[in-house]
Amino acid sequence: MKECRSLLALLFFMNMSLAADSGIQSVSVHRQSMEAIPVNTSPLMTCPLKACDQCLPLKLLTWNVNLMTSNDFFELLIWLFGNQDMNDPELRAREIAQYIIKKDYHIVALQEIADEYLRSVVNEEMKRAGYYMTPVLGQDWKWLLSGRLFNGGVVLYSKAPIVEMQEFVFPAPVGQQGWCAIGTWYIKVRSHSGNLHVFGLHLQTVQSDSEAEYKSLIRHYDYLNKVKSALNIPKREAVIYLGDFNSDAGRQDGMAQGDEYFQLMLETLDSQQAADFANTSLPYSFDIYGNEMAKGKTPLGTLDNILCDRRNVCPITGYMKILHANQTRSRLGVLSDHYPIEGILYFTKD
Repeated sequence: MKECRSLLALLFFMNMSLAADSGIQSVSVHRQSMEAIPVNTSPLMTCPLKACDQCLPLKLLTWNVNLMTSNDFFELLIWLFGNQDMNDPELRAREIAQYIIKKDYHIVALQEIADEYLRSVVNEEMKRAGYYMTPVLGQDWKWLLSGRLFNGGVVLYSKAPIVEMQEFVFPAPVGQQGWCAIGTWYIKVRSHSGNLHVFGLHLQTVQSDSEAEYKSLIRHYDYLNKVKSALNIPKREAVIYLGDFNSDAGRQDGMAQGDEYFQLMLETLDSQQAADFANTSLPYSFDIYGNEMAKGKTPLGTLDNILCDRRNVCPITGYMKILHANQTRSRLGVLSDHYPIEGILYFTKD
């Protein structure tokens, strides 16, 4: 939710000492598959009887992990002046990676993985599990020189090799987030039926209900749509958006309705939720009453989501689920102030 916290000026001095990430990183290469994602993502088709292994679901996860700093001094300042408990971030980073790896997702999008050390903790575990990855969004001197003092905190991970990736930093957001290079990563990966196109993103935070913040959020919808349109993605290939949209989809007990901005986002992107939420889903991804790290913050809602572009190919069935993700030894008993959302999506029928 809140990519840029209070005390940005203090954190800047720590950020200045960080080196930019390299390109797609790979260690333990023998454990990284060179194969496509083993699912079909083409238009509606019947599963071939002799190729049922190609008719498995596409497994996705998006998660705002709130790994903003690993520095004890800045943790203390954030707690004293920002009223935020970072809740054992190094421990959480390791446990977050382990949680993801056990579920063996094809594509993972993380937000607020801004701290270089904590990101390295997660990345190392993900590499060992065979994931390819993007660098962190917006960490480059060109963004720093243009006034974006902080990276965008978004990283995309894929079990299949990343064929193409592009970084898009959005027009300057407003408020404290104006210091941040937020936006979206775009990646293309192979599936059994062609290519899968994925946008992993983080949009304008609305912290004060100000008109300027909402206008900036709407501009980000428009910019994301222009980015997608400019890529000229074939209509027969699926396009997925996942991340922290900061647009409230509402309580998840079936198909979400969402507030007016959520509906405007769907209209602008000509998109829909990739699937209905399961009945066993938690009601909110940002629960300010049930999540110890989110208490005292705003707003209560489902700010994170997985969408498919209706101008391309959408799943024919599947489900999404907000996961409790409380398997942690951290002090507050949760892994982040946001709960993760998984999508289990089928593009074929029996």
